Amino acid sequence: MAVGRDYLGVVLQLRRLVPAWVERYTGPPELWAAVEAGDAASIGAVRESADELANRIFSEENDRERRGWLLAQLGGISTALRWLAGERLDYRTLFERCHGASVALVADDQFEQAHALLERALPGKGHVGPRYRAWRANQLIPVDQLQVGIDLLAGEMRRLCRQRFGLPDGEAVNWELAGGKTWAGNADYLGQLQTLVRINTDLPISAHRLLELACHKAYPGHHSENACKDAL
Repeated sequence: MAVGRDYLGVVLQLRRLVPAWVERYTGPPELWAAVEAGDAASIGAVRESADELANRIFSEENDRERRGWLLAQLGGISTALRWLAGERLDYRTLFERCHGASVALVADDQFEQAHALLERALPGKGHVGPRYRAWRANQLIPVDQLQVGIDLLAGEMRRLCRQRFGLPDGEAVNWELAGGKTWAGNADYLGQLQTLVRINTDLPISAHRLLELACHKAYPGHHSENACKDAL
């Protein structure tokens, strides 16, 4: 348990440095209150705490999966803090250390295969590019139909999510159309099992993209995760 609390302490200090890097905290409220009441740690101090905790985990955490997860998180935090302090890593190194995934170039023949699939699937004749753009334009949802579309999609995904995974009673999402934003969609968890999801009407939204937004932001995405954590 000491390792777990210390990990939360590192994350909460990280949150004070860059609030946007920690989307939601659902741990012990007294730990959050203690960190918020104290002085904000420097970038170097938080990174030092993360590295020291990673060394401790090797000897104190016996659960293999838990140990691997914690070490991966702390490694990503340490790398992000190095970048925040001004150390410039190349993109491949930054991505691999933060996300634990290797980056590799895709062979040209995979693009050729994708083009061949599009050639067979898209209506019309001629070059694939114009045909794809014409098909995509036909998939765009008019702004005045966005609310109806998201309500129907989210309602069905909520039913399936509740059926397959279970959702706490009283959870709800309020969908709001907005403009002048830099994102396609954004979910703000308000607490008490409630989430506000806003969709940017300035960007063209295809039918399949609307389904992706409903799943990613709400069911079984950010809202479902936050509501279930709160209920637990």
